[in-house]
Amino acid sequence: MNSLLGNTQSETIRKPKHGSKTKRTKSDTRRTKTLRSERLGGHTIAQDQESSTIQESDRGKKKMSKKSTDRVMMSTRVRKHGETSEMQQLSTRTHIDQLHVSTPQPSTPQTSTPLATSREKSNSEKWAGRDVARTFLDRIDTMVARSEFIELKNIQPDLNKCKKWRKNQAKNQSEQYACFDHNIVKHPQNSEEYVNASSINLSNISKPIIIGQIPKKENFEEFWKIIFEANVMLMYVLIGADEIADFFPREVGAYEHFGSMWVNNRKVEKVDNECYRYNVEVLPQGCSNSNQMTIVLQIDWQSQNVPAKFGKTIKSVIEVTSFIPSAPGEDKCMIISKHGAGRAGFFISLCSAISTLNNKHEPKLVEIVKKVREQRPGAVESFKQYTSLYLCLVYYIKKKLNDPKLQQKTVQINEAFKLLLEGAGQSVMQ
Repeated sequence: MNSLLGNTQSETIRKPKHGSKTKRTKSDTRRTKTLRSERLGGHTIAQDQESSTIQESDRGKKKMSKKSTDRVMMSTRVRKHGETSEMQQLSTRTHIDQLHVSTPQPSTPQTSTPLATSREKSNSEKWAGRDVARTFLDRIDTMVARSEFIELKNIQPDLNKCKKWRKNQAKNQSEQYACFDHNIVKHPQNSEEYVNASSINLSNISKPIIIGQIPKKENFEEFWKIIFEANVMLMYVLIGADEIADFFPREVGAYEHFGSMWVNNRKVEKVDNECYRYNVEVLPQGCSNSNQMTIVLQIDWQSQNVPAKFGKTIKSVIEVTSFIPSAPGEDKCMIISKHGAGRAGFFISLCSAISTLNNKHEPKLVEIVKKVREQRPGAVESFKQYTSLYLCLVYYIKKKLNDPKLQQKTVQINEAFKLLLEGAGQSVMQ
């Protein structure tokens, strides 16, 4: 019985699989020499030692196999990161923690990827108006521009449609600059209140822009009443250095009562020697909720002219065109000059032209000015102002496209308009 049990248990010792060859190692030889024939509990001590040694040999083989695998994975990672192939030549007898990676050779310059190329695209490739802008430049003709202005000067307002303006001549800066009844800005509760200001609808501008004259002293109260009721939150005042705009206090903390209207200067910011920004609070008597508005005063707009720095003018125009679509509710923007015609008309015409370009349409300046004049007589009153619309757009396009190939073309356009203005004579300029 003991013999049978011994034989049965001895069969459980791990044996090589059928057809496999077992390599004889030095440890196996030493194990054989130490075998003893003494039986204990139905099996030999030699069998125990043999089983234990085989298992340890298997574990050692697995560890070596794992180490080899780790070395292969390490070599793969090194190759993927551009390291040298020296890791692949290390001896299998070395442990992983003894590996030393050689210093990599200097890498060759990397070629630009498609992603990097796309990031290097110029602003001109991203600007929606780039194609129509090029078309606009190609079609500019100074003699055509001269003919367009003569056509505009021949448009005369029907004064029978300006009855309210005629009725309030004492409150107007001049008898030459009318405003139509159909779009005059009115006080919602008192139709007798009068301000020489018009609400203008423009192409590619989502809300009307109000343009008007600088109020006379006897009209300050009515002016501020209508400004408050119309929710004017941004106002540009365009005047020359010798002109006066005293319808609001200029000093910080100063306030004035214009009849029932209280106007308080809360903040002054000097942008440069020719531009100031004011934060003004407007409050009617008996009202607890005031309006906080911004007034931008620019004193480099001479009569029948435009500022010499086109970039500064375009920056102001962009502020207005950005304010209008983002303004909440019924908040509005207003542009005023002495008569609310030439300079103010130029400003909003440029707003419309730039917005048209940005909406991927070619601006037709004669049509833009004609539409403004249909709503505000005398808008863009001088030839210098009309040609400056072309020149401001050329400047804007040049900056947006940033294309060196256009430099010569823009110089030629500027020179052509300069010669045209010099030879135009006062009859066309006025």
